[in-house]
Amino acid sequence: MRYIIAFIISFISFFALQHFNIDNVFINVLVFLIILAIVFYLILHTVVYETKIDKLERFLLKNKRNPNFYMIYALANEIDEDVKAITDLLLKKTQTRVTSSDV
Repeated sequence: MRYIIAFIISFISFFALQHFNIDNVFINVLVFLIILAIVFYLILHTVVYETKIDKLERFLLKNKRNPNFYMIYALANEIDEDVKAITDLLLKKTQTRVTSSDV
């Protein structure tokens, strides 16, 4: 849902820029950065600034498929087996990227 809202906001913003014939590259980049900041704020606010543990735990469990978020949950709940599995998974991903970019 978050991505649909971001797409709609960006579409309306760039349509307005086109309608008013604003072709300045700096303004287009500024609008893009503002939209990007809004989208990331929704994610980062929950992870970084949330003080209600129940809400944070629900967010982390909802994003359980993302190893970066699940790592936080597993560390907080001392699920050592999952921490080791996620660490190995993330290391394999990183090693694969490094190996493929070296070629």
